[in-house]
Amino acid sequence: IMNKVKRATLLSIQQEIYEKNVNPTHKAVVLTEDGEEVILYCKELAPRELFVECAIALIGRDLGISIPKPYIVLATPESNYPNIEHPISAPILLFGSESIEYPNLFRKLEEGIDKSFILPALSQCDDDYGIVLFDEWIANTDRHFGNILFDGGDKFFFIDHDCAVPSYCQCEVTIGQNKLLNSLIQNFPTEEKKQQYLDNCMLKHAPKCANYTLNDISERTFAQTYLERKEINYLENFLQKRVTYISNLLHQRLNIKQQELFGAIH
Repeated sequence: IMNKVKRATLLSIQQEIYEKNVNPTHKAVVLTEDGEEVILYCKELAPRELFVECAIALIGRDLGISIPKPYIVLATPESNYPNIEHPISAPILLFGSESIEYPNLFRKLEEGIDKSFILPALSQCDDDYGIVLFDEWIANTDRHFGNILFDGGDKFFFIDHDCAVPSYCQCEVTIGQNKLLNSLIQNFPTEEKKQQYLDNCMLKHAPKCANYTLNDISERTFAQTYLERKEINYLENFLQKRVTYISNLLHQRLNIKQQELFGAIH
């Protein structure tokens, strides 16, 4: 059964979260459409980013990647959002994310965890779930250590995808940095190792993306209630086309040089 976004109503703000956030983020109590009270991290996004954040969370979760459950949260003036002094004057939609109480990797490094421990664990997670390939597919340029939550053992959660699928981009070119690949590239010191990594990605993870059904993503994110159809179509078309270039894109990222011919005179 495909994941879908849950809807909720904001009840009260617990605290404002000060990470290096571009968008105001609050820990809040919400009432879900199932009548449950839960705590979510809520952030204010423009409608297009709200859709991208929801869509990418669903796609990633469907592919087995650990991304917190996405919600669309209605905030009304009565909820005193964002604070009692300056409540909103009209209702707005917020993106809500299931609260995962792991610290992010920046925090973990500040706490003194050894980087030589994090990278092998991340590498294993990438091997299992294809995070690098996923980020390349969705053109996510924002996978820094603040957007990766870590339990300190082997469990990661991946958050903040509102910068993915940027507008007006060509789907066949690399866009910005693939930050996770930048962190892992030291694992592939030779051209042969890079090629093995690429082959493995294409074998293990590319088919799931290529076969993914995007045509119901607007229903599953309720996008047609807050966004123009052309924006919804843009995301569907971008991802459908980009997946066909994924091998070339990763080849460029890895900067694989052609192998010398065997027996060539050195």
